[in-house]
Amino acid sequence: MDPVLFLDLDLLIMGSPDDFFEIGGLNDLIMARNLATPLERLGGTLLFRFPVGTGFLQAKFRADPHCISGSIAAGFLR
Repeated sequence: MDPVLFLDLDLLIMGSPDDFFEIGGLNDLIMARNLATPLERLGGTLLFRFPVGTGFLQAKFRADPHCISGSIAAGFLR
């Protein structure tokens, strides 16, 4: 199944979002960095890509919640 790109309703798109689909694998969670708080190294939720129908995110979180938060902070999840 193809990944989905989530965009907040108040997001202004100034160019093509194609690059967002070229980063990582199809089953990776890809998040934009939160530029307002760069030292926290947390992903921003106004724009992110995720796989649909795999259930992998829920399984990863149940297995190791601390690991998943570190992966999201790094900008990707495998």
